[in-house]
Amino acid sequence: MSAPRVRDTLLSDDIALLREIFEEACDGHRIPKTSEDAEALALILVQQMQKGRRDKATLRLVVDNIVEER
Repeated sequence: MSAPRVRDTLLSDDIALLREIFEEACDGHRIPKTSEDAEALALILVQQMQKGRRDKATLRLVVDNIVEER
């Protein structure tokens, strides 16, 4: 039996940071905010933050890596 996953709670500051990074990424990479790509990006960003990655530079690097693979 595997151990349960622990996910950090997102606070309002965390959500504001996620929104900022998401909007910058969508605008900078011309990803329509209502597209499936944007939805996937948002999900990945939330998951990364829940895993404890709360640094703006780290989250931007995650975005850059995702966009390069697309």
